Amino acid sequence: GYDVPPLVIVGGNGWRDAEVRAAIHATSASGLVRYLGFLPNEDLCHLYAGCYAFVMPSIYEGFGMPLLEAQLCGAPVLHGSHRSMTEAAGGLGVAFEPSSAGLREMLAGLAEDRVPLACRLPAAINNDAHQSARRLWQVMEDAWEAKLRCSASTSSRDYVGRRLSGVKDITCPATEPIGPAAVRE
Repeated sequence: GYDVPPLVIVGGNGWRDAEVRAAIHATSASGLVRYLGFLPNEDLCHLYAGCYAFVMPSIYEGFGMPLLEAQLCGAPVLHGSHRSMTEAAGGLGVAFEPSSAGLREMLAGLAEDRVPLACRLPAAINNDAHQSARRLWQVMEDAWEAKLRCSASTSSRDYVGRRLSGVKDITCPATEPIGPAAVRE
């Protein structure tokens, strides 16, 4: 009873997906679900740009690059409630439990206009590879320096279980906190 756009599913075969493939095949005749299979990147940008919302209910995605790709094309994103997905979406995606029940509830909410969709503007996504490389280098350099200082002043037992929430928080017994060094240009 809903007037909804078709659910378009893109991607190659996945891990333990026989049950999902059977469900897709069973509903394809209705026209509400379309399976396109693997598509090259050149075609994906057109799908992202034209979709009502991009849904990624992954249960084993590492970073969530497709979320960024969709956002770069102006699509609002809905994703599994994993920390990596929330971070990849820049906090502007809608998180849901990546289970059958969670997906069903989220799709029903989307059909009933109960899901607050927001688009992340492509200009807000930092694509500066040099800046990213400098930040990564800085984190690695600070972590290495902290490791050397800790190794010199303590045994490995002394820092088991220590919380590492950021470079500025790294401390070693009998030493001062280690702050970030200058970023190399």
